[in-house]
Amino acid sequence: MNRRQFLVQSAASACILPFAGWQTAFIPKRKEVIILGAGLSGLYAALLLQESGYTVTVLEGKDRIGGKVFTLNHLTGKPEGGGWTIGDHYARFRSLVERFKLNLLELPVVAGPPGTLFFVNGQRVALRDWSMAKPNQLSDGERQTPPPALLGKFIRSHNPLQHARDWFDNPHPDLDISIETFLRKQKASKEALRLMRVAPNTNDLHKTSLLWAMRDDERRKRHSGDRFYRIEGGNSRLISALATSLNHPVMLNKIVQKIQQSEGKVSITCTDGSVAKADYIISTLPFSVMRGLDIKPVPPVLQAEAIQHLPYTAITQVYLQVEQPFWADDDFPVAMWTDTAIERVLPITNEKGQISMLVVWMDGKNALAFDKLQPEKQSRQVIDTIGAIRPATRDALTVVHTQRWARNPFSLGAYSHFAPGQITRFARHIAQPIGALHLAGEHTAIESPGMEGALESAERVVRELMNAG
Repeated sequence: MNRRQFLVQSAASACILPFAGWQTAFIPKRKEVIILGAGLSGLYAALLLQESGYTVTVLEGKDRIGGKVFTLNHLTGKPEGGGWTIGDHYARFRSLVERFKLNLLELPVVAGPPGTLFFVNGQRVALRDWSMAKPNQLSDGERQTPPPALLGKFIRSHNPLQHARDWFDNPHPDLDISIETFLRKQKASKEALRLMRVAPNTNDLHKTSLLWAMRDDERRKRHSGDRFYRIEGGNSRLISALATSLNHPVMLNKIVQKIQQSEGKVSITCTDGSVAKADYIISTLPFSVMRGLDIKPVPPVLQAEAIQHLPYTAITQVYLQVEQPFWADDDFPVAMWTDTAIERVLPITNEKGQISMLVVWMDGKNALAFDKLQPEKQSRQVIDTIGAIRPATRDALTVVHTQRWARNPFSLGAYSHFAPGQITRFARHIAQPIGALHLAGEHTAIESPGMEGALESAERVVRELMNAG
């Protein structure tokens, strides 16, 4: 199982509205808009509004732009720290890449032994041997399925979703239960449950909605034949192009503290004491961050509940420089899936498919536990665990960067998901305007996840402002 299969969460294709479509024949009064967050959704919304005659100011709390689109320029090959891949179905993203004359590179096939090395119950297992291997302690009906595919197999056979909006438009309260409750009803074995808790792309199967997981499964199924790409030089190049296209530079280190509305204006107060006013405000801040703000008037009850309680997935990535091609010594696949605390090890390649780095990728509980360790212990745990699995890696790897999204105060997690019952209770209320305060960001998207979802949300919020006058 390669990086694409591990990491790509496919999105629904959407008809992108042409840039000219945003131009309005007449704007009765020049409107001022403040956008909170200089990530993909904030910068794209700023561009669309600017081209429609609005005066736009973008405030960013960090000392850099891009949000979770974050190319690690200081590392070999400039790998992505977030916003990893671009699919064929990313219509909005690809249109922007074309507009700014950037170059997309298809992710190459990894040079070296193909496939994934499994390490389960203390033993290495090749995919071809899995079904009959001694460490495979699954039930007779499960043992043909490799560990990373177990959860998808259980979910897909019962997934009724057919289209991108089915999860949102059609009531499915019977599916808005925990993934773990569903798996137990399907008589998943104890060992299958244990393995499905490893690298689940969420925090906890017991605290995640089955309907949310089915939404993602429907997307993966619909786009299973997609090819995947990254921008030459890193995906952050699109962020830079968007920011450069704005009339006013993004204001960095502006940490918002209060959002208040009165007398037809919305005001922002930052922690540095600065105050800004506008006709409208667009917040692209994750709810994990918004819940710490003083917002007046307070949002409606269900929306306030969403802001306070929508979960965010903890993801931690540890990047390792490869000093020598250890896979040539042991002839195992470079990619690894393990039932240890480090979960997955994935290759990072250059444009020719040559492996330059590895990334250890942890989700949920393992990521949170790892984040509590001191940096030296983190590095030691990664190096020692990989070394125990395959001794050929000893003296061949060096930890060079750790990305802890749950510890980032400007995101407090990598992406949102839904807990059981939350889709039924408040999904329709998440993106509703709060007076002149409008909301965007991937957590408000319906049809698309990730980077394409961020762009989808920007288009929707711009329509809202245009309709508001």
